[in-house]
Formats: sequence, C-alpha cells, structure tokens
Amino acid sequence: MVMGDGAYCPGGGLLLCTDSFTLQDCCRFVNFLHIRYGWICAIRGYKNGSPRIYIPKRYLSDVITVVGPHILPSMLYKLGL
Repeated sequence: MVMGDGAYCPGGGLLLCTDSFTLQDCCRFVNFLHIRYGWICAIRGYKNGSPRIYIPKRYLSDVITVVGPHILPSMLYKLGL
C-alpha cells in the first residue's frame, strides 16, 4: 500500500491514498494499526469525498521499521528516505 498509494507529507507524516476503500474499511485498518502497533492515525476526507489514512510523523520511524524492509529502493522516497 505504501509503494503504490503512499505519499510522504511535507510535515513528516505518511498519507495512504485509500480512495478505492470504503470508510468502514479505512476504520477497520486504522483500528488494526492502533491495536497492533499503538499508532493513533486519522481518516481524512479529500476533494472527491474518498477517505484517506494519515499516519502522523511520530510513528514514521516505526512504519519504516515495519514496512521498510519490504519497500523497493526506488520507492523509499515515499517514507521520506
């Protein structure tokens, strides 16, 4: 998800462009991230009303630890690396 639809935010967080997911699916994923990793993420609506998941800057090092080994080197910029 990060390689295809992830975007590093200028402020340091990570935005997952989950436009094709339902709000309910995004809520489930945010709840999973909170239960599994303790991350408190937000769901944001965008121009077309689609939900997107924002992972705050304070969890970015954890995200890099979890998904970094699975990211192609050419896509590391999506994690701010």
